[in-house]
Amino acid sequence: GLLGAADVNGDRRVTYDELEAYLAAANAAITSPEARVNVHAQAPRQDRSRPLIRLDSFKRSTTLELERGQGRYVLEDARGLRYADLHADPQTTTRMVLLHRPVHGKPYYLRSATGQARVPVEAPTIKSGALAFAAQTGQSRGAVEDAYREGLYAVPFTSAFYTGFMAGRARGDAAIEARAPIVTERVWSWRPELGYTIGRSLLPDEIGGAQHTLSLGLRAHHEEGWSVGPLLQYGLTLGAGGQAHRVGLGVEGAWTRPLGASWSWGLSGRMLPQLVLLNQPDDSGASALSADPLSLRGALALRLSWQQLDTVQVGLRAGAAVDVITQANSTRSAERLALTPQLGVEVWF
Repeated sequence: GLLGAADVNGDRRVTYDELEAYLAAANAAITSPEARVNVHAQAPRQDRSRPLIRLDSFKRSTTLELERGQGRYVLEDARGLRYADLHADPQTTTRMVLLHRPVHGKPYYLRSATGQARVPVEAPTIKSGALAFAAQTGQSRGAVEDAYREGLYAVPFTSAFYTGFMAGRARGDAAIEARAPIVTERVWSWRPELGYTIGRSLLPDEIGGAQHTLSLGLRAHHEEGWSVGPLLQYGLTLGAGGQAHRVGLGVEGAWTRPLGASWSWGLSGRMLPQLVLLNQPDDSGASALSADPLSLRGALALRLSWQQLDTVQVGLRAGAAVDVITQANSTRSAERLALTPQLGVEVWF
């Protein structure tokens, strides 16, 4: 099913619902409980339209088109291994992806009720009507084997079957929900976060030097990928022009999307009022301490994370921070803007 037989609408994508309906059709006529397989498939809540597989992602492959009215098929590779079983829709064309890598360019073999045909993989597309079928015999292997082979794929997987299957499933799910007690489903989860970033201001800076920042956050994560929560930061800049200490308490919001089973990417935004302490030499060369208790920092970053364990996630972030700082001395007071590109690492628990 994952190689094209379950793609009922021909969009070159196999979804969770299509695969479940395909397996239901395959087992619909099996009467022996020992041979029947029952499957339930559900897409991830973060992206319910996400396909299980995209058929266009197979680069080195040949597409076999099983033309309408052809019936049941068994497909084997050159090693004699069973590659696929299906019952083609008599009203449409079913397409199967034949991978080149397992057989290294050798042909596949397509078997129907009337015979077997050799399927070459040199061309990008092969139509079943152009294949030459030769007679072939076979034998069964017992009661359960007979029930399995006679009933398996006896019902064709058509768009009508898919529509009826999904309608019946919806009614069944509604009945289960009506009988089940009302349970509040948890859609938010709290996760602590540790982070470290390093950067250097692009604008003229009297201190100079690299800026190191440590972050501690506690964010509420929604199952749809959104998260928000408080954030505590401490920053230290050591340069030829002195030292700068930053302590901020604010909020961070993020949006995350999956990239696969373990990887994800997203955007993060931070806003923190902060206290800034500057230790710089004055005009006489002596060390002078100044402070801005009303400084403000905003930051935006792109994040890439990897789920290492069930409860631990490691990520990289790249972005920029903007600081608005008031600097004052005995003669003047001025607002200074600092733009700082940042790279960092993060850990979620």
